[in-house]
Amino acid sequence: MAKTIRGRGSLCYFNYLYSGEQVGRALIGTDFSSEKEREEFARDLPAGGEGFRSCHPPGKVTTAHLPGG
Repeated sequence: MAKTIRGRGSLCYFNYLYSGEQVGRALIGTDFSSEKEREEFARDLPAGGEGFRSCHPPGKVTTAHLPGG
């Protein structure tokens, strides 16, 4: 994921709890200097890649539970 965001934005939040599963979940927050950069990043975000299996922006229900959502 670091390769995907490098030079485009900043990782500002990372939450992961290992609970013994073979595959875990992490919540990652990103920060961009403009809405346009955020939209471009979300558009170009691969669904999977080196070191991660599934990656997608949160939906409206999840976003509503986040601070500022």
